[in-house]
Amino acid sequence: MNSAYPLVLHPERKVDLILSFDFSAGDPFLTVDQAQAYCKENHLKFPKVEVSKKARAKPSDCYVFEGQGDTPTVIHIPLFNTVNCGGDINKWQSRYNTFKISYSEEDIKDLLEVAKSNVKRSRETISTQIQRVIAYKKQQHGKHQY
Repeated sequence: MNSAYPLVLHPERKVDLILSFDFSAGDPFLTVDQAQAYCKENHLKFPKVEVSKKARAKPSDCYVFEGQGDTPTVIHIPLFNTVNCGGDINKWQSRYNTFKISYSEEDIKDLLEVAKSNVKRSRETISTQIQRVIAYKKQQHGKHQY
């Protein structure tokens, strides 16, 4: 698994919200699928990841896999999606193949703009989920802890 999920998902860490940024070649949901399988195998809590075949082929810019109780919520943001790439997702994925050794300065600037625009568009979703987690924690543990 090419992500840090195993490091943060043990119960002692008490993780409530994970921001997941896809950067892999191919299936933009591979990391969350692998994390879900890892958690099931290791008896760790993880929200259910349900994504249609259509969404896998043409992902949107932000997905929320909502946890309940002490299961963390995952906000997953595919790097290349229909919002920032339109119908050219494959073109962008080819341009930024993860096995390419180096990139031009222009390529790096373009990639940073794509990544920044994803976060800017997802800002409201991220804020809403943070507030939801805080409200849940206050309800469970009292106002003075958060």
